[in-house]
Amino acid sequence: MIENDIDPATLKPAISDYVLHHARTVPERTAMSSEYGDITYGELGVRVRRLALALQRSGVKRGDRVAVLTTPRADGYTVFLALNAIGAIWLGINPVYQYREMHYVVEDASPVALVFLSEFQGRDYSGDVARLMQECESLRTCYCLERNTSEFESLDQMMDRFLSPGELLLEVACRYRNDVAMIVYTSGSTGDPKGCMLPNKAMAYRAFTQWQHFRVNDYPRVYCPLPLNHVGGMQMVAGATLFAGGTVNFREKFNPAEVGQVVREGQVNFIVLFPTMYQMICDDPAFSAENFDSLECINFSGGVISRELLGKLATLGKGYVCTCFGSTETCIGVVFSEPDLDLDTLAISVGRPIRDDVRVARENGELCGMGEIGEFQVKPDFTMTGYFNRPEATAAAFCEDGWLKTGDLVEVLPSGDFKFSARVSDMFKSGGYNVYPREVELVLERHPAISSAAVVGVPDEFYGESGHAYLQLESGASLEVATLKAWCKDSLSNYKVPKVFEVIDAMPLLPNGKLDKTALKRMARDSA
Repeated sequence: MIENDIDPATLKPAISDYVLHHARTVPERTAMSSEYGDITYGELGVRVRRLALALQRSGVKRGDRVAVLTTPRADGYTVFLALNAIGAIWLGINPVYQYREMHYVVEDASPVALVFLSEFQGRDYSGDVARLMQECESLRTCYCLERNTSEFESLDQMMDRFLSPGELLLEVACRYRNDVAMIVYTSGSTGDPKGCMLPNKAMAYRAFTQWQHFRVNDYPRVYCPLPLNHVGGMQMVAGATLFAGGTVNFREKFNPAEVGQVVREGQVNFIVLFPTMYQMICDDPAFSAENFDSLECINFSGGVISRELLGKLATLGKGYVCTCFGSTETCIGVVFSEPDLDLDTLAISVGRPIRDDVRVARENGELCGMGEIGEFQVKPDFTMTGYFNRPEATAAAFCEDGWLKTGDLVEVLPSGDFKFSARVSDMFKSGGYNVYPREVELVLERHPAISSAAVVGVPDEFYGESGHAYLQLESGASLEVATLKAWCKDSLSNYKVPKVFEVIDAMPLLPNGKLDKTALKRMARDSA
């Protein structure tokens, strides 16, 4: 458990420092668990130090990027810790990527080495990896994560080649607070994905803040099915938990029918998932509330959750449901919901500032007052250092006084909580008025026949832009357009009411599990 009186300035330089510390102080505690077994902190410390030394001897230096294609696995995250221990930079590649997406990330970030999972769910990656090695000039070496293949040696074989038995990396000061620890590529909702450079100090500070705010009785035990090319899986779940001496229960694939069993068997006390995942868990025939009795804290992130679903989650474990809000560029959570927040407020809130490192500003830079909508901005001390090899995009991401512009629009509520309104890129103007999609979506989702809604702006000859609403209905439900328009007009001004309502079977999702609004915009414009 993280104590409140720790001075953030005294934090160790990097996440790997905390893992090596826990390896000395709690060596018998389980650090990581998965479908393939458990590893204690003592065992993890040895593995990290040996792999770090082997990678160093293979030619990987401080500041080098190393691409890692892996599912959420203990051995995959161990590679990050070893790279972190020698000051090298993790570059995650999602196994769901097609070759074009893999090639884009590798070409853009220029890693010197590639570590890859041999196969997952019937997909063999050896062909894509061989092609990357041939086409990407920066790649010098390649290793298979878990076994030898016909073309590439495994990490274990590489360690045997470079190390003598029992040889360990000396714990010298290779890690520095300002060094980049990982490059996380954005989802590309506003163009080509950009490599967001996150430094050690941001990872340590955000982990410290998370466990300072979301308290658990002894140490965190979490469930992690989130991808390791995403800041949620890498930092908010795995990194923050290992920082605190906790246990990460990795699972390669999110299966709503199995979550309860993982929670029960691992005595998981903290869980953080996207709203759509919680809905799938609660709707699954295998769902049993008793499986979740060990939960002390249920966190949702990456979207706003319905009041109905919040009520279901509040019946699980200790009934403490909370949220936080941040982005890849902020290294995850910056604002946090209060522990005693009522569910009605929690249904619209993304949290409130806990320090003076957050502000909400108008387009002209002036601070917003109560009830106003403005951009959520963050002091740059513990955010990204910039976008890799993109000085213009980096400059555009920061205000003149250095604060980070997140691109998220929020409203300051009388309670001090922030209410998410839209991404800057999602907001559209209809007849000269700003329309914030989330406000419209919340109204639609209050209708008993609608399970989820997503609204996007599309070109309109008369109004400039108008709303196109995509809806998922409750099982067996049906709705007329006239009924939907009347429902919206009871709560919204005319210019906010969508012009088109379209029912779809499932919302398109990004590889990280978030709603893919770029796909919806494309669908809406094709339809128009």
